[in-house]
Amino acid sequence: MIYPYFGVFCTICFDLTEILFGILFEVQDQRNLFWVKQIYSKQKGGYVMKKLMVILCAFSLAAVFGCATSKSECPTYVTNPNCKLVSFKAGAEPEGYNGIIWETKLSTLERMKHTRTDPHHGGIEFYVREGDTFKLENGKHKAVQYGFWKEKFYVAVVTTKGPEEFNALKDAVFKKFGEGAKPFTNREEYLWVGKNVIMSLKYDENSKFGDYYVRSESMAKKMAQN
Repeated sequence: MIYPYFGVFCTICFDLTEILFGILFEVQDQRNLFWVKQIYSKQKGGYVMKKLMVILCAFSLAAVFGCATSKSECPTYVTNPNCKLVSFKAGAEPEGYNGIIWETKLSTLERMKHTRTDPHHGGIEFYVREGDTFKLENGKHKAVQYGFWKEKFYVAVVTTKGPEEFNALKDAVFKKFGEGAKPFTNREEYLWVGKNVIMSLKYDENSKFGDYYVRSESMAKKMAQN
């Protein structure tokens, strides 16, 4: 099944909001919403795909709305009918990142340098910590960005540039956690869904940037309710 990137993600974003938070938004085209729901209910593994799309939506809002306002053509992705949810091996689900436990207060950490602010949810502040890097499979080291919401640790992010760096990142992540769920056959995007952690690995062919996210779901729920 082929979906235009913007249309599907926006439709699912409305669906996600309705399902998780019970907040009603005005949807301009209710027929599109019904159409997407029917596709997911009929196709093999529909529940799995819908859950994966909901998670992807949470990670991809900026890309979606950026595509909507861009003059460049939005990409089209093909859903993977054999996609299955992938969790973490026993004992492998991260309790944090690089020794920083989820919801750790920023004030208790040392050597943290502020790098940027994400305006979502009232502001997510990102920091790097001196000496902390992620080692790619090719031996290169990339900076780790730590995101804090209301002074509590929420997410870790590693970014790469170009296909070579991304492939080395992917090899390193797969080596540690195994291959993640692949929702699209023609897009480099992978997901791992744990009890309290969502992990995402993706590559954007247009920007040539790769992103590796590890985030706390308990924190995400608090942020959504704020």
